[in-house]
Amino acid sequence: MVMKSLSIDLKPHDMSLITLHPGWVRTDMGGPNGLIDVDESVTGMKTSN
Repeated sequence: MVMKSLSIDLKPHDMSLITLHPGWVRTDMGGPNGLIDVDESVTGMKTSN
């Protein structure tokens, strides 16, 4: 809902927004059981269509 609200607020400024989900990543927050590491998560988000 935050992204929808922000996209409405920024529309007059000709800006677009996207939301990306990094997956369950092995980090301090995600914990050691995350399915992928940070590099794999970032690579996946950069190459997604």
